[in-house]
Amino acid sequence: MKQIIRSLLTSGYFVYLCTNGLLLEDFLDEIAPHPDLSLVIYLDGMADTHNHFAKKHDVFEKAVRAIKKAKRLGFNIRSNTTIYKDTDVEDSRLIRAADWLLDKQIKVEGDWKVKNPGTEPGCWSFEFKNKYCHLGRGTASQTVWALLGIMRDRRNEIQAERAVDYLIGSQEPDGSWSEDYYTGGGFPGTFYLRYEFYKDYFPLMALGKYRSDK
Repeated sequence: MKQIIRSLLTSGYFVYLCTNGLLLEDFLDEIAPHPDLSLVIYLDGMADTHNHFAKKHDVFEKAVRAIKKAKRLGFNIRSNTTIYKDTDVEDSRLIRAADWLLDKQIKVEGDWKVKNPGTEPGCWSFEFKNKYCHLGRGTASQTVWALLGIMRDRRNEIQAERAVDYLIGSQEPDGSWSEDYYTGGGFPGTFYLRYEFYKDYFPLMALGKYRSDK
């Protein structure tokens, strides 16, 4: 594996190494950090949930140790993490994650205000280094992903309502949403896709869930 990674990096490729983290801690001693190398660790929720699915008692802890070691060594770290409905919303780690999302909510008006003068800003845009998605320009799909991350906690109700109002206000007359940018992060910072229906079915799913939870 390490020879393949080195060869790809030398040839000018971006490398995303996806792992559950079980063997990563020792593997880090065999490779060196590189700006075009990212380590992607998959976590199925917090410790209890992750270990339950893995059918082992210390899988989550091993992954976290590997992540901390990788960060100390200077590796680029990304995580694909699933938060399940029975996860404790009072978990301090989830609260910090929600606070990070809330801090990124865009509360300044954009050019969409011309078509939707009565709609207050409340969107999100996370692809700050993506030339296909301009800095600070919110999109329906990314707004929904953030909304889904915060709306279970009633303490975030004002920000969630703001996002819902933005989505409703920016909906097209035919029921769809406009989204010209490439926001599907195949490899964030490197390679992007435009999933044609993300902009429609994610908002519908989130708005339906928001209404049913009310």
